[in-house]
Amino acid sequence: MAIIKKSELKQLDEKKIQEKLKELRDRMIKVNFQRSTKTTPDNPGQIKETKRTIAKLLHLQKELAKKRISKVGGKKKYE
Repeated sequence: MAIIKKSELKQLDEKKIQEKLKELRDRMIKVNFQRSTKTTPDNPGQIKETKRTIAKLLHLQKELAKKRISKVGGKKKYE
């Protein structure tokens, strides 16, 4: 079960990415606290999925920053 779908990721702007990252990091804090107190999380698979989603958002954020820098620099970069 994906927390955010690929189609939703493409539509996010930088502000929404920051909000979602904060929300997911707060969720990870709660889950890690549950793990440290030896209580079972509500959904153990959610830990892995949350980590993956955070990584996807960070990657998307970095790509948006690269695009912004390349536009400001005025040089076209060909890949």
